[in-house]
Amino acid sequence: MEQVIIKAVDLPYIVHNTSNGPIKFGPIFAKDFLAKVLDLQQQIQKIEANGTFLHNICYAPLKDDNTLVEASDCVIQSIWGYFQDDISRLDDNDVDNGFNLYWCT
Repeated sequence: MEQVIIKAVDLPYIVHNTSNGPIKFGPIFAKDFLAKVLDLQQQIQKIEANGTFLHNICYAPLKDDNTLVEASDCVIQSIWGYFQDDISRLDDNDVDNGFNLYWCT
């Protein structure tokens, strides 16, 4: 198993205003930081070494031995799973639903 652990360093906390008042989130939820994390994740997914790609070595539990595995079948545990790997989901400005990570946890 390979993993990359990412930590937000020297970033401020994020405050999301809702109809029930402000909610404070850790600095890992800073939009610019999250965008850089997604970019890094996408770069890692494209890494190739000596003809071996992620889909050749990843854990893909929904595929059987007779089915070709693609990179999109690989299990990737990331904060971006809450946003379906879609950066536009960070731009949702609805007061109560705009920061959908709050409602997913």
